[in-house]
Amino acid sequence: MRPRFALTAPLLVGALSLSLMLSGCGSPVAAPPPATATPAPPTATPSPIAPTATPGSSATPTIPPTLTPIPLDVRARPVAFPDAQQGGTGAWTVAVDARAHRVTAYNSGTVRIVDTSSGRVTGPITVTTSSDSTLFAVDDARHRAVVLATSAYGDISPTLSIVDLAARRLRAQQTLHGVPQTNARSVVVDPADGGLLVAFEGTVSAFTNAAPSQLVRLSADGAVQRTRVISDYAALYLDARHGVVAAVAQLSGSDTELAAYDARTLAPLWHTPAPYLPQTVMVDPARGRLWLLAEGGRVTILDMKTGHTVATIDPAYQKPAQWAGNKDLVIDPGTGIGYASEHAGTDYSSETDWIDRIDPATGRRTTVTTTGGVVAAVLAATGWLLTLDDQSDLVLRDPATGRVLALVAPNATLKGSSDGSFSASDVPNLIVDQAGDAVSIAFATSVPYQNSVTGSSTTPGLVLVSFHDRL
Repeated sequence: MRPRFALTAPLLVGALSLSLMLSGCGSPVAAPPPATATPAPPTATPSPIAPTATPGSSATPTIPPTLTPIPLDVRARPVAFPDAQQGGTGAWTVAVDARAHRVTAYNSGTVRIVDTSSGRVTGPITVTTSSDSTLFAVDDARHRAVVLATSAYGDISPTLSIVDLAARRLRAQQTLHGVPQTNARSVVVDPADGGLLVAFEGTVSAFTNAAPSQLVRLSADGAVQRTRVISDYAALYLDARHGVVAAVAQLSGSDTELAAYDARTLAPLWHTPAPYLPQTVMVDPARGRLWLLAEGGRVTILDMKTGHTVATIDPAYQKPAQWAGNKDLVIDPGTGIGYASEHAGTDYSSETDWIDRIDPATGRRTTVTTTGGVVAAVLAATGWLLTLDDQSDLVLRDPATGRVLALVAPNATLKGSSDGSFSASDVPNLIVDQAGDAVSIAFATSVPYQNSVTGSSTTPGLVLVSFHDRL
């Protein structure tokens, strides 16, 4: 879960709103030509520094002195799901396909499909009505979504539902045979053939026969192809390019085991105790690397095929008092450089947030900005950082200097909840996808909607944002 964060930046919003402001939902940004200005002198990469605000205080960190606003044609719109239960029974899971102009949202046994060009919503498509646990994944290459419903006590058989996203309907639903009658912990789709890799928990009930945890490979239509006994409570991370799936298993307390398997045959490749319980795990598929981010800031990078440690990089600053921890990590797909968000403060409304640049090649870690908020993505075409600040603004930054380039979307347009701001639960649902220079963003939140029956002024839904990653 990504945390709520705090950073008051009225100067940033005021300066950039002159060059870039959304005129309304569904409308392009009206941006006047930028004024001619003398270019700022080159700025050296900042050295590691401590936050400029005292951790836990409400002081405002220093705003970067040089703003370089660029005009972007941004579109944003809320999409309401008035038939969804307010609050739901669990978090919304969102998948974005920028190439297909589609967002798929799952919650409480139902799937909704949104056309990002028109805002048209198909659904809810009911896929399950009874289970202890459901896992949701999308296979973009085959335009389908899968929902795996399981039970911890074996009182229902595991069921696989397949939704055809192009035809916008439930295509198939079947009971799975030859798999453990327990909760599924994690599922990933292998884009090579549409197969599913599923981590099932071991038996924990006294009313059923004891069974170990298993990694199961299913075909695209749900037939069991391979099984492998693995450690319990495993989360799966797939490097489809190199055909490796890693399992990060929390054994007990902070004891964690790392293991990797061939994604097709499930043959074991390596296993080792983890150096710590990671807060965030990311895959760099271009280089076949697994990144682990510890709460205290340490980053460990492993080769996914061999398990060898590529680099271990600590923060270049002393951990401050009232440390809220490291929660967010993104990797530049072009350079393999990572960016991590750090937070310090007594709570998420009085934090200092800064962003570090982590270079595995040199082992060097530098602070990009102390006013960065949370890293959301590195844009593939330009390498710009997309961040989310305390005003719930999406901001583009120069990754070398932290300089603000553009305000992608202001809080006034994005806000959807009843108090006019994001909640902590909104932030983890922010999903970014790219197709060429087209960037599509979606997140689940409460959006304005007047319900004449209940009298509610909001309803569950999505906010969609899109723009092009270019000058």
